[in-house]
Amino acid sequence: MAFVAGATKTPGDTITADQWNDYYGTSSSVDALKTEADKIPLMTQTDQTGSRSMNTNYTNASGKIRVITATFVLSGSEEMNVKIQGTAVATLKNSTGGSLKLPMTWVVGLSEVYRADDVGGASVTIQSWIEWDQH
Repeated sequence: MAFVAGATKTPGDTITADQWNDYYGTSSSVDALKTEADKIPLMTQTDQTGSRSMNTNYTNASGKIRVITATFVLSGSEEMNVKIQGTAVATLKNSTGGSLKLPMTWVVGLSEVYRADDVGGASVTIQSWIEWDQH
């Protein structure tokens, strides 16, 4: 069924690529829009895995909002947290007694200091640490 503006769709309905293309034609297809959108860099990704350590302060000096996605390996009965400006904003805890990989994502504002702290127990290691700076 073709998409007819205002007649067959209501807010919240899903419009398929075929419906979009039937209505707007191939020059304004979803595929064409996606190709153009992919040219716009919204964030720059930097793999910081080899240069980040637990219990160490880092400052967001990029002049941009930063999103950090990291995976931590908690061994034994370990607990760790992420701090921004000295305040714990998230905590991960392994109460299984074994080794556990846990991902975490947090946002750091302009000029803010951030860190991942090993709170206590056996050990926490960083498996990956990716930083995304907004354009």
